[in-house]
Amino acid sequence: SINNLKMLLMTMKGERPMMPTYGSDLHEIIFENNAEGIVDDLLEDAVKSAVEVWMQEIHIISVVSDRDLQNDPETVVLKIKFSVKSIPNSEQELTLNF
Repeated sequence: SINNLKMLLMTMKGERPMMPTYGSDLHEIIFENNAEGIVDDLLEDAVKSAVEVWMQEIHIISVVSDRDLQNDPETVVLKIKFSVKSIPNSEQELTLNF
């Protein structure tokens, strides 16, 4: 499920012609010019929203973003803790670099 989650989140909505709503808004949010706290909230919302629609078997535990707004504002490292709802003690962490 970690590979499927990564594929979902790294795919931009509209990228797949036959599935225009598949994917997430992460790329779009990262390149917007927003204040740090706002972007962090938007990134978390984008992860949870994509998972709710496309991977309902996944429970998002936390989304933490790490950015250097001074030196590299368009680079983000997302650390996503999640579990599979039907499997006890299945917590994993996915790290995405944008």
